[in-house]
Amino acid sequence: MRVLLVHQNFPGQFRHLAGALVEAGHEVVAIGCRDDQPPLAGLRYCRIAADADGELRRPGIEARCLAQLGQGRRVAEQLHGLAAGGWRPDVVAGPPFWGDLLFLDDVYAEVPLLALMEKMEVRGMVHITGGGLVENIPRVLQPNLTAVLHKDAWTMPPLFQWLQQHGGVADAEMHRVFNCGIGMTVIVSADQADAAQAELKRLGETVYRIGTIRERRGDEAQTIVE
Repeated sequence: MRVLLVHQNFPGQFRHLAGALVEAGHEVVAIGCRDDQPPLAGLRYCRIAADADGELRRPGIEARCLAQLGQGRRVAEQLHGLAAGGWRPDVVAGPPFWGDLLFLDDVYAEVPLLALMEKMEVRGMVHITGGGLVENIPRVLQPNLTAVLHKDAWTMPPLFQWLQQHGGVADAEMHRVFNCGIGMTVIVSADQADAAQAELKRLGETVYRIGTIRERRGDEAQTIVE
């Protein structure tokens, strides 16, 4: 999966997520203002000019709007450069408050946007592809953790229901091979789950709360579907 992370103070809220995504084998590009970040192996960092004069935090609607337009243009220059080089993300994550993503749709019109609130920390994000639910989610979990998913938390799309019924495929095999209708999972703290779900729904995403993360028991699997 190709992931674009945008944050003026990168890594910011992405300090855990960026490394986990790279470690899981995803292709990660980050756009930010800071030039004092140690290089993270496997991550491409695109630097934009910083808001040196604090324009984004000045009082007054007009001044702040102009500053956000400037910030959006700076990010857009990097976006156009990435697109010109043939790079297209599968998902974009970034806070919506500072104008960073104002012109995202001009460059990547059909890329899903995961707008992160400034006070929300994403602990993990997994694109569910080959390997299904039970083989992909463990890629972002520490060895001592297990994800417990509840299969009745979402309705499996008709295509997968048909495949299972006519192919005689067991539930465990369906969860190992297919995403069963869950294209991406986002892991947040339990106390932020309601806010995360509300924000994603506001952005037009279909959201299910499908499970929890707990301590792993012995050598059990790192993802269990109950």
